[in-house]
Amino acid sequence: MSDVDEPRLSIIPGWVVTCPDLKGKDLQVLCILGRNANRRHGWTRRSQVKIAEQLGCARSTVQASINRLVEIGAVERREVVSENGRDSAHWYRVIYDAAPPAGYDFDAYRADEDEECGPISDAEEEVPPAGIPAPPAGPESAPPAGPESAPMLNTSCLTPPEEREREGASANEGREENPKAAVRKFDKWWPTYPNYAGTSRDAALREWMAMRPDEREDCIARTPAFIRATEAIKGTFVYPSVYLRERKWLLMDVPTSALAPLVLHNPFSRPWMARRFAELLQPMAERGWPALTIWQQTQMRDADRAREIERQRRARYGWPKVTEMHDKAERRVGMLVHGPLVAIAESFVKVHRDSDEAARWKALHERMGWPWLPEPSPEWLYFPPGEPEDAMAEFRAAVDGTRNGASDDAA
Repeated sequence: MSDVDEPRLSIIPGWVVTCPDLKGKDLQVLCILGRNANRRHGWTRRSQVKIAEQLGCARSTVQASINRLVEIGAVERREVVSENGRDSAHWYRVIYDAAPPAGYDFDAYRADEDEECGPISDAEEEVPPAGIPAPPAGPESAPPAGPESAPMLNTSCLTPPEEREREGASANEGREENPKAAVRKFDKWWPTYPNYAGTSRDAALREWMAMRPDEREDCIARTPAFIRATEAIKGTFVYPSVYLRERKWLLMDVPTSALAPLVLHNPFSRPWMARRFAELLQPMAERGWPALTIWQQTQMRDADRAREIERQRRARYGWPKVTEMHDKAERRVGMLVHGPLVAIAESFVKVHRDSDEAARWKALHERMGWPWLPEPSPEWLYFPPGEPEDAMAEFRAAVDGTRNGASDDAA
């Protein structure tokens, strides 16, 4: 049909224009049905595939729109199955009045719509929607519409309500996105992602088009947070195509991931102890210590007393973050712990504070000049498994692995 032969008008019920239940292509689909309705009987037989071609979208998008239009009472649908059992174009009627009349003779109208009446070809064939063909309706015409608004009532006698509900849900879940619209969204997303030499826009676009529409929306929404998380990890860069293919932004939802937000943990818990040991592995701070008091200066004349004062000052000021943790623990305030440390802490063993094992850990703290746990400590404590020296060596290796290989989660 040429542009000249295209219908000049499309008649649809006025209340549909402001209906809040419409989505996407619904109004355009309704307009196509309205402009092709036969002037004598009001019905049109349209192929969903051809409607999709006209609108530049997928057939599933058209099918979802028709399902919604039927559900809200704007369209009546009569499904057609050809003699060989294959799916065929269905009959549709835009509803302007309260209830469609019975008695339409669809066979009598076949000549008017032969161009689109035949079974769908192999190239167009898809799984037909659920439902059983209804018997032909009566021959009389529908009564003229009254001045009142059309009721939002689904008058289709073909599909039971429970079937329509399932159809609508499945159609929404599988709804496809117009490829051109998807590319436009990619073009907006692409400049927001850091790109370096060697990154491929074409490779990223291929991964983008392989994603579901809801995944693309999730990616767009969460990319800024992902970028901030990776910028906090030195030496971390994720190629855009890898980011899209592996849905890397989902790592922010994994508590043990390096990209997960810091989580507050209670004092003396496994993660809290892991954070404490990780801080003790840091070099001792040599600046910012307060000056010796006059009393301490006098005590420094004695060698033994000088060593004790130096040990106390080292434990108090050498690891300021641990001191902060201890001060907060006395007020029952927890600390934020990084995801990889939470994962390492899962292997920590439970030790009674009065046990020989706890005493060995305290002795290691004294030899290293580390501050011991604040008093009163809970009855049960958590430490890396094994003898203290070996356990700390393994703990250091695990922590170094998360620092040097933090990009394992992100690269």
